[in-house]
Amino acid sequence: MSQVRVVETALNDGALCATGALPSSDDIVRALPSLDRAGYWAIDAWGGEAFAQSLRARRDDPWARLEAVRRGLANTRLMASLFGQSLVGDRHFADDVVDAFVARAASLGVDVFRLVDPLNDVETLRRALDAVKRAGCVAVGAIGYTRSTMHDDAFYTTVGRRLGAMGFDAVCVDDPAGEMTPSVAYRVVRALLDVVTVPVHVRAHDRRGAGSAVVQKAVEAGAACVHTALDPWSGAGSLPSTDAVAWMLERTPWDPGLDPACLIEGAEALGASRCGVPVRSDPQVQRDRPVPIAVVRRVVERLGEHDALDYVDDALAEVVAIRRDLGDPALIGPIAHLVADQAVVHVGSGERYHTTLPGVRRYCRGMFGKPPREIDAVVRASVIGAESPIVGRPADRLAPELGPAGAAGSLDATASLDTALVRSLALDVDEDAAPTSPPVPVPPASVPAAPVAPASAPAETGSETAGESASVFAPVGGRVSVVHVQPGQPVVRGRPLVQFDGGQAALAPTGGRLVELLVQTGDRVVSGALIAKVEAVELV
Repeated sequence: MSQVRVVETALNDGALCATGALPSSDDIVRALPSLDRAGYWAIDAWGGEAFAQSLRARRDDPWARLEAVRRGLANTRLMASLFGQSLVGDRHFADDVVDAFVARAASLGVDVFRLVDPLNDVETLRRALDAVKRAGCVAVGAIGYTRSTMHDDAFYTTVGRRLGAMGFDAVCVDDPAGEMTPSVAYRVVRALLDVVTVPVHVRAHDRRGAGSAVVQKAVEAGAACVHTALDPWSGAGSLPSTDAVAWMLERTPWDPGLDPACLIEGAEALGASRCGVPVRSDPQVQRDRPVPIAVVRRVVERLGEHDALDYVDDALAEVVAIRRDLGDPALIGPIAHLVADQAVVHVGSGERYHTTLPGVRRYCRGMFGKPPREIDAVVRASVIGAESPIVGRPADRLAPELGPAGAAGSLDATASLDTALVRSLALDVDEDAAPTSPPVPVPPASVPAAPVAPASAPAETGSETAGESASVFAPVGGRVSVVHVQPGQPVVRGRPLVQFDGGQAALAPTGGRLVELLVQTGDRVVSGALIAKVEAVELV
């Protein structure tokens, strides 16, 4: 038995799970002196979803946010969470982007990088791991925990053994949906400790209020570090309570030694941002489904944009079904995004896999790595036809993205790096962002129970390859009031192509050139009708 260390997540994942928003930079700066004295092993304050949220919601520069956090931590490690080769985006990046990103983050003060691949395809973590090691930082390799016929103790011990052999400094069990019960947590940690020689960490989200019990059993099994969130950013789908864990382990051999007064002071300093953001404990949150709270929130927000919240239950059931169709990946990072958005499309159209998003097409092509289990054959045929998925590490097929300076690892290539990241996140940080998800019609009916392969090629809403055609569909039925772009003219991803009476717009699914326009001002169309085609000229 030995002292257990704690990673605080309230500045990143904890806040996003609890409120759907990040604390402001000012609130974080006020809280850091207290949190720095509290006795944490590390504070997870950057990377992951926080990078995109800084840009999308707060219009903050995430690199400046990183520097501000680093200045406030004199005694505590700063942790960043990355989705392996996807970093903080929704696609795999070329190796030069991974190298430059990690080097820049390390130079600005990140001490610990937690790397996770939702498919548990550990080879996709190797490039980022090498970059972390070159920077002299601590590398924690995460195992995406989920439940399926494939995911048993033998599966997790195999992944853990491979992570340990690759050279990670610790192995972390990452349970985004809170699917581990206390007894399972004990068993998984014990099994991992039998096959690895490095410390085992546990990052289990709280489901049905069992988070503290999961932590207790993980610690009893030998976990060296647990991830928590300060009250009131804990529980209800977020991380277990830091305060409860500190009290629960107090005066035991595992006592983390956290200072209760510092925890209270830090929470009070962050409290202003919590009070200013509605806490979205929506009644639609289904605790009986293995869906992370972040995915529930994304589904609710997407449906809310189309006044279709009555269909939340249908969409969450579809999330579970799509995950099963795609080979049971853990719902983490980019995989969580594409599954949630595809579920909303299914509910909106009333048809499964007739319209598929670019991310799902990339996934079925193997561009995120090898799924834990084979993709359903009918679904794969619906999405990519007779095309065979790629074999091997996806990034091996990607050309360098940063040019000569970036390829050489120079930190002077920051502009190229930011361009690559912003493009992946579908952002335009200089102007008010248009919605970044494809338009979805208001749900007309429930979703069919089983996928049916279409007789012809599936419809597309975007493209990830330059020169490829992307189709655009009417988000609503009605009269075309404004045509913004004519054939031959350039288009920008996320910008309106055509607007309808009532203000709804059909958005460009990718940057490129408008090839064909099938409607004009005054035309009346039905919801879901094909209205335009765009030729991509950039990676998305």
